[in-house]
Amino acid sequence: MEIRRAANLKTERRTGAVFETQAHKRAGFSEPFDDKVLSTGEVVFAPRERTNIHQHTVCQMIYITSGTGIVATVDEEFVVSEGDWVSIPPDEPHWHVATDTEEFRHISIVIRDPEHDGTVALSDE
Repeated sequence: MEIRRAANLKTERRTGAVFETQAHKRAGFSEPFDDKVLSTGEVVFAPRERTNIHQHTVCQMIYITSGTGIVATVDEEFVVSEGDWVSIPPDEPHWHVATDTEEFRHISIVIRDPEHDGTVALSDE
């Protein structure tokens, strides 16, 4: 058994094609899972911070740990808050955003190909 304490984990700013502004990510476990890799991490959005529209080549599960945010597809927006789970199917274009007034945190869980995290940016807008 291995325990990773939040206070001991490095937090890095995430920017680039997937992030419209920036977010902070604290890596959790990245472990072999058959011929794939289980990848986990906490993503923290300050108020109004968001991702660009993107998709994953694999299913992404997110668990909302605090705050209120929106997880949206091309056609629908869903308000989510602490305790909610979201399952995003492979190849589903989507984005995540914090509300205007509060921080939004979620745990991302993806089983990915060992060579690629499965994330594809679809737009810089």
